[in-house]
Amino acid sequence: MKGLPKNVISITSITRNCQYHHSKQGSNTLKTFNISCYQLPLIPTFCLTDFKIQGQTFEHLVINLHQPPNNVQHNMHNIYVTF
Repeated sequence: MKGLPKNVISITSITRNCQYHHSKQGSNTLKTFNISCYQLPLIPTFCLTDFKIQGQTFEHLVINLHQPPNNVQHNMHNIYVTF
């Protein structure tokens, strides 16, 4: 989106619509209900620092080795501990 700072990501909501048709037992009438759901497309997650993971074992990991946004360089200790 135009006008947002470089490090800001816009998250827009998702709308889902569906219809539910219901008839009471023994009745010939059919009621229709319109249902709308509004939500943000987010996935819960968490992160750990290289200091926190020392000595732990994980079955699966995603490691981000991109340069941090504050331009601090990774040192070999950080990378070694992460692996």
